[in-house]
Amino acid sequence: MKILFQIKSDKEIVYEFLNEIFKRLIGIEIEEAQFEKITYTLNFLGYELTVIEEDDYGNISYLLGYLSIGEVKRQEDMTLMRKEINAINSAVLTHYNEALETYSNGNFKSCIDNCRTAFEKFFSKFDSINEDYLKGILNVTNEKIIDDNGVELSSRNKIFKYWLDKKKGANRYRTFATIYSAMSGLGAHGEDNPTQADALLFLRMTEDVFLWFIQKK
Repeated sequence: MKILFQIKSDKEIVYEFLNEIFKRLIGIEIEEAQFEKITYTLNFLGYELTVIEEDDYGNISYLLGYLSIGEVKRQEDMTLMRKEINAINSAVLTHYNEALETYSNGNFKSCIDNCRTAFEKFFSKFDSINEDYLKGILNVTNEKIIDDNGVELSSRNKIFKYWLDKKKGANRYRTFATIYSAMSGLGAHGEDNPTQADALLFLRMTEDVFLWFIQKK
């Protein structure tokens, strides 16, 4: 799994690498728990593994295929994303990599918690005063929220109250702040037991936020 995450930037190389492994497993049945872990990682990387029924000799085999064509382009974007976030703060990339590894191990709570930490460390770099990730989000989105008295709002509570009253404003800020809050609830705060679908959702959203930043530049 660690090798996969190091070479995953080149989709064709990863495909050939995995094919060389799985085509040699004829007649070998992978244990259920291990098969689940392998499936988690393959799905995240954009592949699916199919078990082929037994042949005349009682052997099973495995067929590797692309989960979607769009995933190839996404992995190219991921390479650029990793370079960009590492340049901003190497700790962000460290936690993102740990999120990938814990996802592949089936530890979904830790995966979400690592996404949350990567998210926080990324945006905190954009608040030069207190390294407050919420202020960092507001600085990155560059959204201005002015109340009826002409005062610019900067606190989360006031911004969200303004939206509840007016039903408008700070759309990107509210989205990113809510993503972080949800990751805290499912990760660090342990309000609920996250599933694989939860972990994959927040992995994707974390990546998409970072990609949004890169494309915005």
